[in-house]
Amino acid sequence: MEVYTHENDVSDDTYVEMEPDNDERYGAFNERMGVVSREESSEMMNKVSDNETSSEEFDDDEISSESFDDDETTSEEFDVNETSSEEFNDEEASSGDVSEDKPDEIVDEPLCNEKMPPINGEFAPYFNNITEALMFCWIQKHNIYHEVYTHENDVSDDTYVEMEPDNDERYGAFNERMGVVSREESSEMMNEVFDNETSSEEFDDDEISSESFDDDETTSEEFDVNETSSEEFNDEEASSGDVSEDEPDEIVDEPLCNEKMPPINGEFAPYFNNITEALMFCWIQKHNISTHAYDELVDIIHHPQFKNADVVTNIRQFRKYRQRLPLLPIRSRSIHISDKKTSSTSQRIKDMYYLSITDIIWYTLNNPSLFSQMYFGPDQQVERNQKLWHGDLWKESPRFGQASIKINGVIYNSGDFIVYRESATRIGRILAIVRSSGILKIKIQRTLVFNKLPNNLQSNNRRERTHGREVWLLDQNVENATIITDLQTIVRHITITILYENNTNEYSSIIIRKILYKYHGRWKLRNVAYSYQHPSEFAALKDPETNLPVYKLYIDLYYDDLGTFCNVYHTLGGVYIQIGNLPFNKRKQLKNYFVLGFVPFGGKFNEFIEPFIVEMKQLEEGKIMDIQGNQSFVIASLGDVTADLPQGNDLAGVKRHAAAKGCRTCNMTKDSWTSDNVDMLLVSRYHHLTDSQFGEISATQNIVRREEIAAGYGLCIQPSILDELKREKHLQSPHDVYHATAGKVLRFLKITIDALSLEGKSSFIIFWRSFDYPRIWQKLPNPISHINSFMMSDCLRLGMMIPFIFNRFLKPQHFKRSELTSF
Repeated sequence: MEVYTHENDVSDDTYVEMEPDNDERYGAFNERMGVVSREESSEMMNKVSDNETSSEEFDDDEISSESFDDDETTSEEFDVNETSSEEFNDEEASSGDVSEDKPDEIVDEPLCNEKMPPINGEFAPYFNNITEALMFCWIQKHNIYHEVYTHENDVSDDTYVEMEPDNDERYGAFNERMGVVSREESSEMMNEVFDNETSSEEFDDDEISSESFDDDETTSEEFDVNETSSEEFNDEEASSGDVSEDEPDEIVDEPLCNEKMPPINGEFAPYFNNITEALMFCWIQKHNISTHAYDELVDIIHHPQFKNADVVTNIRQFRKYRQRLPLLPIRSRSIHISDKKTSSTSQRIKDMYYLSITDIIWYTLNNPSLFSQMYFGPDQQVERNQKLWHGDLWKESPRFGQASIKINGVIYNSGDFIVYRESATRIGRILAIVRSSGILKIKIQRTLVFNKLPNNLQSNNRRERTHGREVWLLDQNVENATIITDLQTIVRHITITILYENNTNEYSSIIIRKILYKYHGRWKLRNVAYSYQHPSEFAALKDPETNLPVYKLYIDLYYDDLGTFCNVYHTLGGVYIQIGNLPFNKRKQLKNYFVLGFVPFGGKFNEFIEPFIVEMKQLEEGKIMDIQGNQSFVIASLGDVTADLPQGNDLAGVKRHAAAKGCRTCNMTKDSWTSDNVDMLLVSRYHHLTDSQFGEISATQNIVRREEIAAGYGLCIQPSILDELKREKHLQSPHDVYHATAGKVLRFLKITIDALSLEGKSSFIIFWRSFDYPRIWQKLPNPISHINSFMMSDCLRLGMMIPFIFNRFLKPQHFKRSELTSF
């Protein structure tokens, strides 16, 4: 459906206007083909061109596994030579070891300025005219292959099938000319097209592949007039009784009778009004063109500046125009493939393909439509956090917000301890430099001296330590623990040492050993080691001393395994990034998810991510780039890593969730996860404590003992490769909300179904089958027998339906007696 309708979105007076600027050839194209194009750019060209520069635009609820099965994301779009990844992996992979000294190969990159063709005009240097631009974008978006494209251009003005206007014997002339064997005067094109109507479509052997079955153009809508899938016929509409032998077979599709045929005169009567209708109809039927693509093709043909003479007839040559566009270079490197997951005949070394994070950043910052939406600067203090630069991580980290500020000629850094004026002179810590109502201010965490502690904590021992110059931090979650003050309230620096380790050494400075906090309404003190360090302690960064513009980027890394086939265990690891400097309404669009690459089946994530790690280390220190025509200093750091439970634990260096301590944010054992009497602040995982635990594991020589220690801590033997970057592995590895929510809903469904008796399950199935749910939803499997095969979307949909289903029939006898007792 989609390929057939896409072409009607182009109006007669809207097209993309490009400037003939060869020296800065990316500027004009990116401005119009990026996320937000100019007002004069048509809606169709926005959609099509966005598909070239990034992914297609979808909302968050449209991002699902179906996106990866779409025919618009096939390997043809990533490989100029139309060679699939399997051919690279299986045939060209080296059988020897991976060479670490061998540089990564660039397998696809745009043409340099010297190789660009000498094109003049409003579409230079990419296309000669608007016809080429529109047709190229249409081909790329709908993945039009060679046979479809050339078939359309093979129809000349003087070759067509001559039909006789025989209304009484209307099938005779049509079948004689359009059948399997046509008359000699019928053109070759019409033979091939109408052969498809009476028999199966003609393909070469090498074109019959699994991609044909994944194509979105072969959905059940084309096989079922009423848009009802075969499962609906089998499961819902089938009669519960016996099959009636007397009932005649139903005709579900038949041609119109003579009385209902439209009154058409001419050589193509009674079937078509003219040759244009006949040719287009046959082309659509043979190649299964979708409604969306056809609509767009119609708009392209009706465009006032469209010219038949400008149409490029060779699609293979036309596809090479892709190299003229400012697209990201695709790189290749060899990685090892595990023989435990693949067949014995598989290659042990294969090529994997990836995009450079440096290239992604450069192209993003040089895209005017994206760059204009990005935020760079200190955190904004607002009542309700809605953007990443409203959050604590952006506030406190010098890698995203403002690292320092000069007050009265003195530089104060985020994380410094200071003396400031409140109602009296106090000691505090600079948590962040924020912008409130357009004015820079300081966010301070309060500290307490002995006489400000709660009465139940003012012991003689603490009184004596106070003479040794000790103060206490007030936990940030306590009310009034932090304040936002003006710059002029800052008095001076003060030296304070935080003792994360139990050190008994004498210190000349003021020290902090404990943090005051509340637990169940009572004041308590905990060791300062059980707290997250300030980002200035593990991700320090000084503002660069340069006159160049400085851009700090927040990188959000996402990793998850996805199945490439429905019934075959063959997964790819999808690795994506987002730029956190974009607002949420831009980040949620699928086209603003940038693909780093896919980890091949059997490959290791550590090998795949090595180029990313190397580049990120350089970007953490800062790199000079040409941004919007000006030399600029770009700093990029890892903001967070979003992943599902298994992959998220791997990237945090924690054992998976089936282990005794399989949570990547706390040290609780599995049997106490639901307990409400646990002080989470004392059992949470902290970056500096985990690092010391990894140090203990690596220092152990005995392998068995090393595994025992790792199991006791709930950690892997080796830390994650992402620990080479500056981050807090537990705080900056949030759980994927969608996976976590769907997992809890699935658990709820299983518990509920297990509590039902046999009568209850039978009644549930009856009312579940008769329940009316939106037709756009896919048919759900049987919840009683196939609950373990439910996808996440299935769980959430059934979770919404089940209260209404129970409301129709549920009675006490529908539960097991043991469950009623426990209720």
